[in-house]
Amino acid sequence: MAPSGGPQPGATAASLTVLPLGPELPPGADLASVLDTATGTTVRRLGGLGDFAAVSLRGSTFRQVEIFLDGVPLNPDGASAVNLSELPTTAFQRVDLYRGLAPVAFGSGAIGGVLNLITPTDGTPATVSARLGSFGTAGAAAVVAPRVVIGSATVESLLAIDQLHTEGDFRYFDDQGTEYNLLDDRTLVRENNAIDRTSVLGRARFGPPSARFTLLDSFVGAHQELPGPISGGTESASIGTLRNLLSFGADLTTADARWRVLPQAWWLARQEIFDDRAGEIGVGSQHTRDRSSAVGMQTSAAWGPAPWITGTAVVRARHERYAPYDLVADRGDGARTRNGGLAAVGADVRLWRDRITLSPALQAELLDNRALGTVPWEGTDIPHTELDAWPTPRAGVLFRPWYWLSLKGTAGLYLRAPDLTELFGDHGTLQGNPELRAETGEAWEVGLRAEAPWEGAVQGSFDAAYTRRRVHDLIAWVQNSQNTSHAVNVGEAYVRSTEGALNLTVGGWVSSRTNVTWTLTRNLLEDIAYANKALPGIPDVELTQETALRLPAEWRGVSAGVSHTWSYTGLTYTDTANLGFTAPRDLHSFALDITPIRGLPTVRAELLNAFDVRGTAVDRNPLDTPGAAGSDDTLIVRPLTDFAGYPLPGRTLMFSVTWTDTPPRSTP
Repeated sequence: MAPSGGPQPGATAASLTVLPLGPELPPGADLASVLDTATGTTVRRLGGLGDFAAVSLRGSTFRQVEIFLDGVPLNPDGASAVNLSELPTTAFQRVDLYRGLAPVAFGSGAIGGVLNLITPTDGTPATVSARLGSFGTAGAAAVVAPRVVIGSATVESLLAIDQLHTEGDFRYFDDQGTEYNLLDDRTLVRENNAIDRTSVLGRARFGPPSARFTLLDSFVGAHQELPGPISGGTESASIGTLRNLLSFGADLTTADARWRVLPQAWWLARQEIFDDRAGEIGVGSQHTRDRSSAVGMQTSAAWGPAPWITGTAVVRARHERYAPYDLVADRGDGARTRNGGLAAVGADVRLWRDRITLSPALQAELLDNRALGTVPWEGTDIPHTELDAWPTPRAGVLFRPWYWLSLKGTAGLYLRAPDLTELFGDHGTLQGNPELRAETGEAWEVGLRAEAPWEGAVQGSFDAAYTRRRVHDLIAWVQNSQNTSHAVNVGEAYVRSTEGALNLTVGGWVSSRTNVTWTLTRNLLEDIAYANKALPGIPDVELTQETALRLPAEWRGVSAGVSHTWSYTGLTYTDTANLGFTAPRDLHSFALDITPIRGLPTVRAELLNAFDVRGTAVDRNPLDTPGAAGSDDTLIVRPLTDFAGYPLPGRTLMFSVTWTDTPPRSTP
């Protein structure tokens, strides 16, 4: 079930999962690990806690997922991939995860879907926490939400601060890049992997109920050492990041509640200083400063002229700027700028006593690339020097024959233009490509949600969906033998995804969550080297199973719980020819929390990768059929890695202590 106040998965045609966040999570949890337990999601990491992490939905690329913070886009229209590690879970109450079609109010044309991070509600109790763990990991967080009286006005404020430090010096298995030679295999300690990150989020709300105003600022400052992939460790490469989001919005409603208007304006600025003067990763010696910014305005309006219909309209405009600078040569190539916007209209039409809801929508994307032509192109044929507009219609239907059963279906067209980093980026292992074309696609899905139709000790829900998506001019980061990834259009591709989620609770003290996703991808190019091959970076199977046991509430004054999580990630190819791959892996984790007496701090412990898996035994020749005549049944050990050949940590132990300012409960 959705947390109180959140959208209800059974009341929308979209495939929706609502995930709770906040200080109640285990000490080793971050936004990436929370999302990774949901069905239909794939999270890729460049290491352990605090390292870069991004999310894919239903086989999408990272940039085909749009992420919002209280409705403000962090990557509007797929402009860049959002680093999930920059968004601390302590600063948010929940995340609404829409896979595929999202409500038209977001103004999103994302092929993969939408994540909307929700800050805590007003009146949230003050919370202070500290954590300590393996590999020199330490952190602290605080959330306060005081009400400040200024004259006759009351300002409802929020301040969330999160700090993380880790040395990241975990042990990992290294095959020296010679997978067929077992004699040089060894275990090493990860070097040059320290991270320092500070996040601050502030929010103020004021005004009467009919005209509420919100001012929000989210800041992240980080310095991160870059250890490189297994095949090429580093000693000094690093990146420094500064990011700030400033937004101002209003929530305006009429006295009869028929109209609701939400105007917003935001400024998002980011600076990254990449230092690889020793030339340890990437394509040579580099010391660069990249500055990017986006200024945007949006207005969405909802109108309910009758009880059976609600109309929604969204208008958005934005200006993007990307300015790379070579600190070694002390020169820049000039700033790349472009303008974009969209207009969207949609409606929810409720029929047959609200049992049927029809949700048609039409969105038009506008991209003004003419300013890009001011940059010298050195004779390259650039397809991004004109004004482009694309209509993207879509629709959804929700049928609820009974209150406990929801049948769903959506279909639509989608578009995503390459962002400025994909076009011009030059960041070590990631190289842009100015010849990229916009990717387009069409998708449809069918699904259902069933909730237990009875009242009793056993409660639960079951979600299932099947989706099929076809993408044209798909943009993908393709990894070469030097573990450098280049942005390329891989042409035609389709993705089929089948997903299921089963949630059960027994007696309020035993709970179980099972999520499974099967994904089939195919490259539709005619080139024999790539035809019908799987797309890189997308596992064929992902499964998570979490079982939790919790004492009855306040049992003898003690609150305690224990849980176990098993996750399995299947075979993942790293290139379009399917010659390189990341081996399947299954990991186990355990978590414990206890509050000895109400009002005292809560102590939590978590053991990640409990069995210290650092490698996986696989067939030396994955193309052979096991047991067949003449087949090679020899096994080799592949290191435990994720995106771009970066190793994942082995056994990790984390502790945290959390104090919440909960008023003492009165006794009779």
